[in-house]
This record gives sequence, C-alpha cells and structure tokens, in this order.
Amino acid sequence: METKNKRSILESIRRRLHFNNGCYVDPIGKSGGLALWWSDELPLAVCGDLNEVGAQNEKQGGNPCSRGRLDQYHSLTSNCEFMDLEFKGPNYTWSNNQDGEDNIRSRLDRALATVEWRNLFPLAQVIHEAKVGSDHCPLVVKCRVPLKKVPFSFKFEAKWTTQPECSQVIESAWNQPQRGSHLYGLTQKLRKCREALTDWSKKTFGKDKMKLKLLQERLRIIQAEPFSQDNLTREREIVKEMEVLLLREEMAFHQRARVNWLSYGDKNSAFFHACMNQRRQRNQLLMLKAAGVPGLGIFQKF
Repeated sequence: METKNKRSILESIRRRLHFNNGCYVDPIGKSGGLALWWSDELPLAVCGDLNEVGAQNEKQGGNPCSRGRLDQYHSLTSNCEFMDLEFKGPNYTWSNNQDGEDNIRSRLDRALATVEWRNLFPLAQVIHEAKVGSDHCPLVVKCRVPLKKVPFSFKFEAKWTTQPECSQVIESAWNQPQRGSHLYGLTQKLRKCREALTDWSKKTFGKDKMKLKLLQERLRIIQAEPFSQDNLTREREIVKEMEVLLLREEMAFHQRARVNWLSYGDKNSAFFHACMNQRRQRNQLLMLKAAGVPGLGIFQKF
C-alpha cells in the first residue's frame, strides 16, 4: 500500500493486525512510501494499486505498454504463484481525468491470490465500484457471493470416452428409425442420444467416488499383508482400476476449468478446483443495466 506514515507507526499497526512480516520504502518529502505486510501461511491474497497493467488491453490512451514492464509483472505473479481473481464492473480502475486525446485509463488496481486462497474462498468475488473523489476505483472483495442456480444443460463429458460402451450407446440411439422431415429426424436423434448418454452416465459413473474409496481401502489392506505373488497381482489390478477412476475425475475437473494449455496427467486437482471456482464466479450475472436510449432493450452484464 502507498503511505506517508513513518516506519515506526506502520510497524505498530502491523503487529496489531497480526502480520508476521513487513517490508517498507520510506516516504521522501511529499512522495509517499510503500508498505507490504504478509503472513507465513500459504492462503494469501493481495488487493490494491499495483501501479502496473497485466496486458496491453488493460490500458486505453497514452503510449503503448512497455514489453519489459509487462514481463516483470508476469514474472512477479508467477514467482508468487498468484492467480488474478478477475472482477465485475468497469474495466479500468484508474484515470488521469484529462480531456480528449490526453485521457488515459488503466487497470492498475486488482486482486491476486494463491490457489490455496481461492479454494478456501470459492465464492469470493471482486467488485470495481464507481470512483468518486479519487482517480482510482474502490476495490471491494466479497468473500461470499452465493452462486445462482441455473437450469441443467446437457454437455458431452470427456470422461465418457474412457469407456468403450460410449460409442455403442451413441450408435444405438442414433440408428433408431425416425419419422418426419430430415431436420425433425436430426433433432430427434440428438435428443435420443442425449437421453441415452445421460442414463448410461448415471449408471456407469454415478458411483465413482464410492468405488474409489473402496479400492483405496482394499489397497491399504493388501499392502499391510506379508508379500506374496497373489497379493502383488491383486495390488496391480487395484492400482490399475484406481488410475482409471482418477483419470475420469481429472478429466471432469479439466473440462469444467477450461484450462486448455494443461494436459491430462498433471494431477493438480487443487488448481483445477480454483479455475472451476473462478469460472463459476466469472459467469455470475449480478444485474442487468439498461444502456443508451430509455426503452430500448440494450443491456450490459455486470
């Protein structure tokens, strides 16, 4: 945070707030200094004015962003293992308030957090409030914004492809005879495939978590017994079954997180959980605001 307070005052505040560590840049004259406080625990969030943008599209007006400064920003967030918590509201949080072509707007304020923090607060959401009396927008971090229930929407699950019966279920439903026009027949075939896959998925994948727990218990018992060739064979069979179940789980997380640059096998379920929580809050529709001429059906998403 930017501050004009002396180090001794800031240290007193830090101790009262129970932060374990602190680092300072002393103010010089009318120029404010900097204060950074943090604790040793892994769940960590940073919120405020970072004085940098993370991409060229986060700045409007003025000179283009320096490639070197962008690289430094991304190196910092990567080294600290931070993810951007994203936001709802105006795209830019700072403005120089100049007229015409001299006007510059940037997203200098943001909230960053570790994967552990995002999973600890899965319903957290960052709001950019309208700025009044300052050149910066206030940032509000709400730790619990409940998810709104949405109607079920059918989606093809990537994990279904791990079972050879999947293609048979689709083929059987698709080849059923249909009456009417070609277009009507197509819609009916798609509907029957959807229904067949949904029923088959419940029967085939509905108890995966229970199966995994039972296999883990069986594996624990076998590994506690004295060595024998039979036990080793059984152990390998159980491990093979568990790997299939774990792959299905990972594929489901991967699909919902929509992280396309990671391949299956990373087994970073905590990261997938964080991305999935991030996507859910990104898709939250907080309000519909009319824009433009009153009475026209033009809306903005916030």
